[in-house]
Amino acid sequence: MTEHQKQRIDQRPAKEDRINRLLDIYFTDANSLTHTAGWHQESPHAKMIIYGGFVPPGSGNDLSNVTMINEIEYLKAPHALMPMARELVNNLLRLNNRATVALLASRFYVNCYTDVATNTVKVFKDTTRAELIGQSAKQYRLNVKKGYDLAIVALALMEAGLRLASIGQENKKSA
Repeated sequence: MTEHQKQRIDQRPAKEDRINRLLDIYFTDANSLTHTAGWHQESPHAKMIIYGGFVPPGSGNDLSNVTMINEIEYLKAPHALMPMARELVNNLLRLNNRATVALLASRFYVNCYTDVATNTVKVFKDTTRAELIGQSAKQYRLNVKKGYDLAIVALALMEAGLRLASIGQENKKSA
């Protein structure tokens, strides 16, 4: 093994950590209250279902200005790296959807969940993640690795100021 190959292998964990950070930023933003500010009650469609097909009239005590001022508390500026995180995910989806979904699942399905069938708390495992995204455990592990490989290349190209649009188009034509 050459010195250059050893150096590249030594750098991989740091690159994967950087990719994980960007994916975590992506998911944090997607789940942020910023996107749901102002919608803490039923939507008009939900009200139609609840009230049997019609939306009841308002109470006449409209406090929309006060509500709007209070809702501003939920708004926040996006993370400084959010544009890069969004571009990375979009580029990865263009390159290989299955590998990207596996990589995203590896960062999204973390910690614990409640198994509805047994009503017990369980820790997410690769087999569970694979099942949730419709892949075998072996496919999932290979796709996560492929997702990291693609993300490392995509991130390097993004940082060099190159766009992946043409690569994604070529990939779709060959499929």
